[in-house]
This record gives sequence, structure tokens and C-alpha cells, in this order.
Amino acid sequence: MQEVQKLNTLEIQFQDLMDKAKQLYPNIDEAISVITNITAHTTNLQDYLNLMNQTPTETSNNQVNFF
Repeated sequence: MQEVQKLNTLEIQFQDLMDKAKQLYPNIDEAISVITNITAHTTNLQDYLNLMNQTPTETSNNQVNFF
């Protein structure tokens, strides 16, 4: 029960902070969306680069190497 009350208090505090932020920065929702998209694209690019840097045996476990 105390955790629910604590969660409600945090939600109220967060909403209060968001309301104050919107007063200072009216387009904050758009900025948050842009930053979220940049983060997602950065994560995708990092995953791609990690795959590109792996050796073929790391990317495929059924590959047979002939020497």
C-alpha cells in the first residue's frame, strides 16, 4: 500500500516537473521525440557496426572452415 502511495507521489511530482518544463520550453514534447528517435537510430547503427566487426564464424555457428 505504501509503495502505491509512493508511486502516486512520484507521478504527481513528475507531472508537475513536466508542466513547468512545458512552460519554459513549449516544444519540449517534440524535442523529446527527436532525442528518442536519435537514440533509437544510434542503437540500430551500433548493432549494425557490431555485426560488421564480427568474424564470419561469430555470425554463423554452422559455418565450416577449410584450411
